[in-house]
Amino acid sequence: MQRKDYVALPSTQANHRTYYAQFVTDDVIELVLVRIGKPTIMASEDPSFNDIPLRRWDNLAPAIWSLCRTKLRETGEGTSLASAGCIAKEAARQIRESG
Repeated sequence: MQRKDYVALPSTQANHRTYYAQFVTDDVIELVLVRIGKPTIMASEDPSFNDIPLRRWDNLAPAIWSLCRTKLRETGEGTSLASAGCIAKEAARQIRESG
């Protein structure tokens, strides 16, 4: 899904997840597991993981940009802390859902 198509959609959690899930690879999941940790993800009580300090998510940005460089370019998504955080948090959701 292109960035321009995503921003044209109604703002819903489902659309947000669908868009950012396209960037989540096994390497992104591994990065989040190593740097945030499964125990921290599973212990989070906030659906958006906002009880995990923002600096921890922001610190993942350079690695996310590197891992997702081609897909980011193909979709027209920028390399911002916000986009990297959304990708990382979608990976965390997938980790939590997989148990």
